[in-house]
Amino acid sequence: MRSRTLSKGLSVIRLRSDQQRQWANALVREAADSPSGESPLRDLLAGKVSGLELTPTLRWRALASLAALGKTDKSELDAEYKRDSTMTGATALARAEASFPGVEVKRRVWDELTTESLTNDRQGALIAGFAQGPSSDRKEFVAPYFANLTKWWKEMTMTMATRLARGVFPGSSIEEGKLGSNAVEKAAQAWLDQNENAAKSLRRIVIEGLAGLRRQLAAQEL
Repeated sequence: MRSRTLSKGLSVIRLRSDQQRQWANALVREAADSPSGESPLRDLLAGKVSGLELTPTLRWRALASLAALGKTDKSELDAEYKRDSTMTGATALARAEASFPGVEVKRRVWDELTTESLTNDRQGALIAGFAQGPSSDRKEFVAPYFANLTKWWKEMTMTMATRLARGVFPGSSIEEGKLGSNAVEKAAQAWLDQNENAAKSLRRIVIEGLAGLRRQLAAQEL
């Protein structure tokens, strides 16, 4: 619903304005989680939004959202990379490929994030893609996340460990357990209880992630 509202708004606000660009970026973000998101994204990519400059960055973001919806494929992404075969394009391609739904996709991304030496840009792209899609696709990574937190903190640079710990903090939904009985909520609280002497900055990441999860679950119960 929100993506349709944003799509309609793009055609009535001032053309070529900062506001139009902001609305376009908001549309791309919202559409990734909307069952009706494909149509406005396709209109955007087809240049049907009057006055909107379709930059390579905006095109890649739209394609990543289509990937999250499962409404594009590797051939379309490869074709876009031929249009933008820059380092920025390679990073955007990695994000889009990581955005596809499915446990196998997320497993491949998780393995690369946790076992390979990555550049900051590639790590950020993979994390952004990993976070897309239903939390059920990432359910199997809840236990490994909490089991490996302190290891990442010891073995990675502060920047890389912080980005990874924050970026792949497990999500959940009310379908997987209500507030107070949710499995991810319990796992996060258990980690905090068992790791009172962990680095304060690492504990803060988990505390903030848990607080955000609890707010999300509470909102879903309304």
